[in-house]
Amino acid sequence: MANRKDSVLYIALGTSGAFTVEQCQKIFTILKDLGKPCLIASAASELKELRVPKNSKLVAWSPQLEVLAHPSVKGFLTHAGWNSTLEAVLAGKATICAPLFAEQLFNSKLLTYEWKGSVAWITDPPATSQLEPRPPVMKKDEEVKKIFLTFYGAEGEAAAAQMKKLREQILDKMKNKDELAALRNALLRD
Repeated sequence: MANRKDSVLYIALGTSGAFTVEQCQKIFTILKDLGKPCLIASAASELKELRVPKNSKLVAWSPQLEVLAHPSVKGFLTHAGWNSTLEAVLAGKATICAPLFAEQLFNSKLLTYEWKGSVAWITDPPATSQLEPRPPVMKKDEEVKKIFLTFYGAEGEAAAAQMKKLREQILDKMKNKDELAALRNALLRD
């Protein structure tokens, strides 16, 4: 997918729980209406029936850290599992959160309120005691559209700057810069 710098929204739907077909179609439609390309990674067979806009792509799998490091990728719509949270930081990419269960709620709060690396959540937060994944309750179309507009505007730029700053702070604190390369390589192998 050849796109200009900072234009593609990468959407990873995780291995446990996902958006419904209707929710994914809503995301595609809103991004298409805004003229924004996206890449959705999901192995869910039911998503094959989606009407994918010409400027977007649906794949069964992608090397997430490599995708996030690509200059065309603006940011990341994520459930905010711990691996995805770390990879967003390592890549210095802003996020839009859609937590489903378990640690994803805590990580979403961390990304949004502590690190200021997420512009918003497109879903209503799950109950804190929720241990099983369920499709998230997505916000209304106009709210989701506004979140995407925010993501592609000044607030999204500020969130990306915060994530890049956090990445640099991590690099500066590491005694041996080769440790980051080793960590990155280990994440790529997984």
